[in-house]
Amino acid sequence: MISLDYDIMKFDNQTPGVKTSFPFFSWQCLTLVFSTRTVDLVIKEDKKMDVLVRFLVQALNTIDGRTGSANFYVEAAILNEITRREKRLNRRTNRIRNKILEAGPLAADEEFDETLQIQRLTDEEKQQIRYEKTKEIHRQTMFKYTLMRVRAKIGYHAFQRRMTINEHILTQVLRSYNELTKTNQIPAIAHYPVEYIRQFDNILSAPSSQTLPLLMEMAQNQVLLERKKYIFKKRELMKFGVKYEHELTLEQREQYHSIIDRHVGNDVQAKIDAKL
Repeated sequence: MISLDYDIMKFDNQTPGVKTSFPFFSWQCLTLVFSTRTVDLVIKEDKKMDVLVRFLVQALNTIDGRTGSANFYVEAAILNEITRREKRLNRRTNRIRNKILEAGPLAADEEFDETLQIQRLTDEEKQQIRYEKTKEIHRQTMFKYTLMRVRAKIGYHAFQRRMTINEHILTQVLRSYNELTKTNQIPAIAHYPVEYIRQFDNILSAPSSQTLPLLMEMAQNQVLLERKKYIFKKRELMKFGVKYEHELTLEQREQYHSIIDRHVGNDVQAKIDAKL
């Protein structure tokens, strides 16, 4: 029995090339249940585990680990697809037949013309549908097993850091955001002060007659103006076919700064007009 002790786990995998504290992990385990016994396997390479699980899913035709549990879903999917295709194939024929039947039912010795006969899919087409639907359901099953392994890994790493899973994911999102904004790969989110957020809440609850003046007042907030200026700069750089200002030529840089200065001047004039 391996104890999940935090003092052991927190140093796990910290030194490459050194054997970890645990001989294996939960996502590396696979149990095969037979009628007389069970076999426990430990497969440490993800690719080899994927190959084995994919083989078992297809050989057992399963969606939950039990033999044949996917039969019903495969047959239902095949029947639904055949019905859908035949309905689409006979759409025009059924419309004409319905118009004929509106005038009255056919006599006992009457039949529809050969051009109005219902068409059916061929055996080859049905076999192709069977292959496609079986493959689709097996792929979905494989995805569920892969997701189970991913969840186990995330849970393990969250436990290493003594975090909940949500806290661990959000912390990683924040870390990635900081790295991407530091390298200017994505724009930074504007830091809106609490007063600005409270002002927006007041606009939502204000009478409709006051909404427009309050919006005009809020639009002059310095944080929002800086955000709009940043987005405008990025948009202008994209027009020049570059992502960063240092990639511009000397002539392009002069044009770029001229456009930015004109844009800033328009904002200043807008502020004056709003105050007047």
